This record gives sequence, structure tokens and C-alpha cells, in this order.
Amino acid sequence: MPYFFKKLFKKIRDPSGLFWTLFMLYLCFHLIQSCVWIIVEDKSFLQSQYLTLQTNSTVGYGDDAPNTNLGKILIMLLCVPSIGLLGGSAISVSVDIAQKKKFIRRHGLIKKNPNKNGVIIIHLPNEYDFKLYVEEVRHVDKDLPICIVDNRFDELPVWVISLCNEIVFVKGSLTDDTTYERANIAENEQVIIFPKDPDDPESDYITDSISSVALKHASSTTNITCVVVDPANLHLFEAEKVPNLSCSLKGMGILALVQQTHGGFTIEWFIRLMSNTKGANPSTVKVDYISGWTWAKFVKATLDLGLKGEDSLTNPLAIIRPGTHPVTNPAPNDIISKNDWLIIANFNNFIGWEKYEQML
Repeated sequence: MPYFFKKLFKKIRDPSGLFWTLFMLYLCFHLIQSCVWIIVEDKSFLQSQYLTLQTNSTVGYGDDAPNTNLGKILIMLLCVPSIGLLGGSAISVSVDIAQKKKFIRRHGLIKKNPNKNGVIIIHLPNEYDFKLYVEEVRHVDKDLPICIVDNRFDELPVWVISLCNEIVFVKGSLTDDTTYERANIAENEQVIIFPKDPDDPESDYITDSISSVALKHASSTTNITCVVVDPANLHLFEAEKVPNLSCSLKGMGILALVQQTHGGFTIEWFIRLMSNTKGANPSTVKVDYISGWTWAKFVKATLDLGLKGEDSLTNPLAIIRPGTHPVTNPAPNDIISKNDWLIIANFNNFIGWEKYEQML
């Protein structure tokens, strides 16, 4: 309410616009009605103001009413436009407030991000990547708060608003501490820093500078993920040596960031699993000898066989059945059939699936 009255007083001081026109017209009708009460109904000045405002505000206490036929006719004729003008004056202020809030939101002028336990995206990525990210993360948490921090455009793109109308936008210099305070990093769970230019390796140096400032404003529970353009620049971020800072290579895609959003620090696991040069990685194998086994029996057998050495160490991940989606989290009693394929994780020195299956 204080904001409403502040806006109202500002409108009164400004003799232009819809509010002033409507309110001046209302005052004219208010004055005429007051004269009717005084002249026709023989009321005092104070009583006339009381009855006029009571009528036009539609309060209608019913403690007094026109007694003459002329008074009744005149009040009926005058109260209808008066009610409309008074209501229109109030609505014009409300509309102006709503438009002002919309302007502030679209132009990133908000004083502080109201979101908590959400995601803050620094440097808005391209439309396809952003839409994919939002679709994936909100499939699990449909109300996940999202805030965008960027200084490259004056107004939030229309395609962002059409995708998520409630997204918060903070515009400000990314070298200014005030911008990070407005973004409310400390009270949010994830910060994802995209490169300023996804095709320029030099953007990694800008990302490194931004991450250093963001870390100063982050809490111990805030995870910061930097999207790196050139793998050769990973050393920039390794120098920070803080547990809540991680990196994702641009080539790893949006899905790696989705995993990080739903589970802190999973991005390092995702990168290692997808990279042939970083330990174990997934492979797809055809079922033969273990056809008819349950998933539980298969998992137990792989654990027992893995005790013999790294070359026979395997972790089951999923079942692929032709014509259907992969079963990424099989039930213990799921049956492995002859036509199935399996996704397993193993090291590069793995003894080979055919020999391994026979050993099982």
C-alpha cells in the first residue's frame, strides 16, 4: 500500500496523463452532487461531502438518503459517471504500477533477485540451449526459480519471456560487486556462467574473472559452474581450488549442466564418464550367455567379478531393448533377454565383453 500511495501522489503532482483527466472530471461531478445535497436536500456542507463520497465509493451505509423526488433523480444521474470516474482514477494508478513493474523486470532494473534456492545464469546462452536447459530442469522441478544476469542487452528477449514469464533479469556490470549482490547469489543453489562469446577461447578469461567475483558473494552451499570454450584454459579455474567451483566444457552440452543443477558436483562425474581419456567410460554390448538373468543377478555377478582386477571391473548402467527407450534404472527383477543390449561402464584395459560374459 505505501507504494500505491507514493505512486498516487506522484500522479497528482504530474498534471498530465489519464489519472489527472479522470480525477478532475470526477471532482466536477463530486461538486455538482454536493450542491444537490445542499440545495435540494437541505444538507450541511460536511453532510453533503459525507453522502457524496459514500455514494461514489459504493460504500452505501444507508444512514441517509435523498428525500425529494428531484434529489433522487439527480443523484441517480450523477452517481453513475462519478463511480466510473473515481474507479477509473484508481485503476489508472494500478495499471501504471503494473506497467512500471513490467518495465523494471524486462529491463533488468530490479533492486534484488527475490528468488531463493534457484539457478542464476550469467550470460544468456543461445535460444536453443536455453530452451533445452529450462525444459529439462523444469521437467523435474517445474517451479525452479531462474534468474538471468547479463549486460549485453537492454531488454530481456521476447523469446525468454514467452518461455518463462516469471524469469528474473538483473542487468549490470559483471565487474561490479553490486550486480552480484542484486543477483542474490548467496541465497541460490546454482550459478552457471556461460562464455560471453561461445566461439572465442579468450572468453574463458572473462569467465574466470566473473567466477572470482561470484565466489566472493556465494555461500558455502552455492555451486558455481563455468562453461569453458577451450580445454587448454581449464587451468585458469583449477587455480581457484574451491570445492563449490566446477567446469564444463562447451562440447559437453546443456545436459551436463542439467545434471549439475539437480545434483551438485555431478558435472565432474558426467565429464569423466563421457570422456575416453578420463578413466571409465560407457560402452554398449550385446547379450548372449546371460540371457534370462535378472538385473539383480547381473549386478551382483559384476560386483563379484570386479574383485579380480581392474580389467574385469564393470558397472552396469542400463538396458537397451530394440524399439523402446533405454531402461536407465532397471528394476531388480527385470529380465535380460537375448535381443537386449546393455550399457556398461569400464576402463580402456577391459578384457572385452565376450570373454567377460563367459566368465560371468
